[in-house]
Amino acid sequence: MCVGKQLLAAVAIAALGCGSVPAQSQAGPAAAPGTATSGTAASGMRLNLFVNGSGADALRQGDLTLLDNGTPVPVQSLLPPHAGNVPTHVILVIDDVNARATTVAYERSELKKFLTRNDGQLRVPLTIAVMTDTKMDIQPGFSQDGNAINQALQKYPIGLHEIRRDSQYGGQDRTNICLGSLRQLVQYASTIPGHKLILFLSPGWPLLSGPRIQLTAKEQRGIYQSVAELQDSMLQADITLDMLNPFGPNESVGRSDYYQAFLKSAKKPGDVDIADLSLQVLATHNGGEVQQGSNDIDRMVDHALSEMDSRYTVSFTPAPAEAPNGFHSLKAQVNRPGVTVRMPDEYYTRQAVAEENSR
Repeated sequence: MCVGKQLLAAVAIAALGCGSVPAQSQAGPAAAPGTATSGTAASGMRLNLFVNGSGADALRQGDLTLLDNGTPVPVQSLLPPHAGNVPTHVILVIDDVNARATTVAYERSELKKFLTRNDGQLRVPLTIAVMTDTKMDIQPGFSQDGNAINQALQKYPIGLHEIRRDSQYGGQDRTNICLGSLRQLVQYASTIPGHKLILFLSPGWPLLSGPRIQLTAKEQRGIYQSVAELQDSMLQADITLDMLNPFGPNESVGRSDYYQAFLKSAKKPGDVDIADLSLQVLATHNGGEVQQGSNDIDRMVDHALSEMDSRYTVSFTPAPAEAPNGFHSLKAQVNRPGVTVRMPDEYYTRQAVAEENSR
């Protein structure tokens, strides 16, 4: 069956770069003059690399080979973790759209443990955002006072859903909300200097894909442009997107891992599925982590923050796009045994995508 008009509208909204739900986002500090950001620049591109394993310390530029569309490209620079002394700003998002009220209540109690640990002294500036089916509510400002953040969180009304999960168009409506909300988060984060980590406490977004879902050519072009726009916007804003699934080890492995069937990059509009716009898939291609199999939220958040200690920044000269659709594949090779690298595995030349879609 073809997808409904509501979801096609959601795809169009994401592609146009505007949200579909009202937001209470506050203006953040503007980037300081000369502040470097990831993404496309006149001199090249910058990416975040998360390097782990024995021998990952003191990685040097000569240790790294970067492949853009399978072709080695010149690495202009490799900056070590915490270079420039600009801390990562963390936006911790509670997904009150796709999680049940009992799950959200559990998340709040677990976050209290994290926020009040060490007398409430957080290692990084952090703020809380709550995604509901009526708005994306971002708490104003960032703070390292975990006690104050926790007090605000405990007072927040959570769990009042206006969209029933079992309604006929519930999945489409939730996808619409999630796409608009993510776009608003990216817009807000782009006003904050330096690297940003968006931590989504979420069971994942509806995949809405499978053998019975058929997409028209127009829908495929819209989804392809939306994927390109979202990935490029996060790259430009120096954002890493993580998903922390709070359902824990009791969740069906088949359900939690189903998104992996859609991780093959979409090189052209005909390759896409609606699942390419799911949180799970977007986070993976962005170079973020999808943590599953545990309900120890305190430990999951702590792990995500500890990964910032392994974040290198690489600058390179992009290769020409391998197709007029603007798609680029990315891969890093490190000549140190036992070292692993997590990074964005794709990016898009958005102008080429728009030109292709206009034909």
